[in-house]
Amino acid sequence: MKEPYSLEELLADLNAEEAQPDPGEDYRTPEQWGRHWGVSVDTARRIIATALKNGKMERRQRTITRINGSPYPQPVYGFTKKEA
Repeated sequence: MKEPYSLEELLADLNAEEAQPDPGEDYRTPEQWGRHWGVSVDTARRIIATALKNGKMERRQRTITRINGSPYPQPVYGFTKKEA
């Protein structure tokens, strides 16, 4: 008879199923966009909100590791592809 999952195996499988592909360097946080554009974080957030409403940007998530080692899904924003 096969041994049941160990806790480590179960957690590894659950984490593997939940893992989303990294959206890439083209997706940034509002703070990163603010530095890139040379504007404040509040201004960057307003620009991003407007761009999201108009379909120019989209929101994705990047998994980062907190200082205590736990994973955290961080929202990031990037431009949608221009139609040719």
